[in-house]
Amino acid sequence: MSKIEVDAVEPQSGTSLTLGASGDTITIPAGATFDSSAATQVTGGYIIIDPIIVTSTDTFALTSSSVAVSPSSASNCIVSLNGVIQAPTSSYTISGSDIVFVSALTGGSDVIDFITVLGTPLSIGTPSDGTVTPAKLSGVTEGIKEADQWRLTATKTDATDITANLERNDTNFSVIGSGMSESSGIFTFPQTGIYLITAQGRWISNGSASLYMGLLIKMTTDNSSYVNVATVYDSASTNAYANTYINSIVDITNTSTHKLKFTRDAAGTQSQLQGDTDANLTAFTFIRLGDT
Repeated sequence: MSKIEVDAVEPQSGTSLTLGASGDTITIPAGATFDSSAATQVTGGYIIIDPIIVTSTDTFALTSSSVAVSPSSASNCIVSLNGVIQAPTSSYTISGSDIVFVSALTGGSDVIDFITVLGTPLSIGTPSDGTVTPAKLSGVTEGIKEADQWRLTATKTDATDITANLERNDTNFSVIGSGMSESSGIFTFPQTGIYLITAQGRWISNGSASLYMGLLIKMTTDNSSYVNVATVYDSASTNAYANTYINSIVDITNTSTHKLKFTRDAAGTQSQLQGDTDANLTAFTFIRLGDT
């Protein structure tokens, strides 16, 4: 058998060093100590200590598969003596790869049932802001991805779809996500999902009473035929104000075919649906609640 005696072995280049080849057995003789105190400590896991034959002493070597084991502390060990789990520090301490009991044991009487060495706990710490994405959180749903609001900027008196004088709210508001797109009163959604749609209407019956004043939410699922998904009506006496509110939750499964529009339905031109460019008199809100 060849024998090499050296004080240190270092890799020729880089930081990796391989001892032996696949299938080889590296043997550390009994009585030798493998000192890894200067190396990075392995975290987690556990080691079952080899059975210990009790003699009349207080100090016993800790090995696993005949290799010396050096627990990081007494608290990292589970020690059973005579069927009783021992308290770390007050019942025993750790010195390198030895366990030292506070009182000498008696050979032939005392029995060390087992010793398990736990890996050093890994401190996760606090992640930096913005480093944990929703995709890395199992079972956690991301918050609102889309929220947008539009309003009517001028009064409408005819009983037709609202196709003009629409703008995104620009008064103390910032859209969440990419927002809705609008063309001639047709609203297109930025992505699929379940959306809450709300609409409010501010009315005045100018010059005579208004028998009915209606605001409608209409939706198409084929980019052609629209149906009412929500309607609301009110009435008002001469020169009186009225307010209508309406909402609907819709499932947008295809942004190319699923679209919305709003309609004024009222008796006569005296029923005026009011608009304003600085405040939400008649306004429409779109909030994405979650995935479809």
